[in-house]
Amino acid sequence: MCSADSDDPLQPSYSMVSKKNGYEARLYNNYMYVNTEYQTRPAGIAELAAFLEGENSLEVKIPATQPCITQYEPQNSEGPSTTLLKEMRLYVPSIEGMSSLPLPTASEVRLGVSTAELVAVLPFSGNITPDTAEEAKNKLTNLLKEDGVELYGKDAEGTFRIAQYGQLYSLSRKNECWLRIDPKDIEKLTGGS
Repeated sequence: MCSADSDDPLQPSYSMVSKKNGYEARLYNNYMYVNTEYQTRPAGIAELAAFLEGENSLEVKIPATQPCITQYEPQNSEGPSTTLLKEMRLYVPSIEGMSSLPLPTASEVRLGVSTAELVAVLPFSGNITPDTAEEAKNKLTNLLKEDGVELYGKDAEGTFRIAQYGQLYSLSRKNECWLRIDPKDIEKLTGGS
């Protein structure tokens, strides 16, 4: 079964696996994205927006897509605090009449491929701050533990993503915390035995 949002050509497509306990499980298909590592949100947005506005190998404008995804990945660091590597990405849709996608021309922007993945999604509202992002991640992690569902890949080591939908500087954006979950746990999500 599919969610209505999964059919939007300006969002990565997915199938809804289940809804339970305050979160959803989604199976995302492969998709292309453009990404950049960043220190400040405005800088990351500006770099990705320039690619969409035509600063690419084909000098074509690409439709704005949703969500804007920020991936937080803990880095080894000395001392009591953990440094987070921040990466911002946007889905790149296929463009009618083009046999290939344009490549980024800016050195800090890269084109990537997300392979199919099973993702737990927790919706939440409000502004994204380091504290609210961490709070959403902890809440979703605890819900998954209660259901006996394990995290998968780098997410089992602390990596997580925040997806934001809507106008970038709006206070009424829809936010989601995404955590990759182990495909072997799909029966726990669907009620299978």
